[in-house]
Amino acid sequence: MRDISLYIHIPFCKSKCIYCAFYSEAGIEQKVGQYITAVVNEISSYALDAGQFAVESIFIGGGTPSYIDPEYILKILDACRKYFRINPDCETTVEANPGSLDVDKLAAYKGAGVNRMSIGIQSVFDPLLEFLGRSHKAESWKSTLEMIRKAGFSNVNTDLIFGIPGQTAQMWEETLKLISGEGIPHISCYSLEPEKGTRLEEMYHAGVVEIPSEDLEREMYYTAKNILRHSGYIHYEISNFAFPGFECSHNIRYWKTREYIGLGAGAHSYYGGY
Repeated sequence: MRDISLYIHIPFCKSKCIYCAFYSEAGIEQKVGQYITAVVNEISSYALDAGQFAVESIFIGGGTPSYIDPEYILKILDACRKYFRINPDCETTVEANPGSLDVDKLAAYKGAGVNRMSIGIQSVFDPLLEFLGRSHKAESWKSTLEMIRKAGFSNVNTDLIFGIPGQTAQMWEETLKLISGEGIPHISCYSLEPEKGTRLEEMYHAGVVEIPSEDLEREMYYTAKNILRHSGYIHYEISNFAFPGFECSHNIRYWKTREYIGLGAGAHSYYGGY
């Protein structure tokens, strides 16, 4: 048996963030059913080879997977089980945003074998969230986390962004202390960049926004390293920090250049040497 991982891309969002360079779409909810059928068909295309694999992680990313009806996530996971051998301890992650989750969705995920949630908090300050084009309010992150924990999820990641125009070193430090103070076992810290093709890049080149200096951006990065290390987190990958035992096995697979199959419109694979 060869071990492998599956990445499944769900491109649907409530709205498009100004910094997002991934393929995603807003306002085409009528296409969700067709898209999920296409993804299930793509999964089935591996039927002849799937028997040789044992799946050790599944990552359903986006877009915003939690934006669509949970029945579609269940259909995808059912197809994975049908065509692949899934390890009993398979790490299965679903990405979500505050405001796009509810008790019923979380119960459906849990019942389908999802055992890890990744939440795009990004910031705990409303002006920064509004600038980024996020659709949730800062106050919602705590209630979202509480809901996730009540649903029985102990393995949780949160995504945070630093280097946002208007974000001070003090704001970033406060964000890190608030999030780490909740004992969230995995925290990802990403530096904001005006990626090619994004609205943020257009605003930057038009002189509408000013990106924080490289010195400030690096100061924020080392602030994250210091605060999270002193809070018990292991800095196991450039942008990722985790309590011991909560390192993301899916992330580690990428860094160790081990095989994975990407499924969906914005996914790529490293499979069979290609």
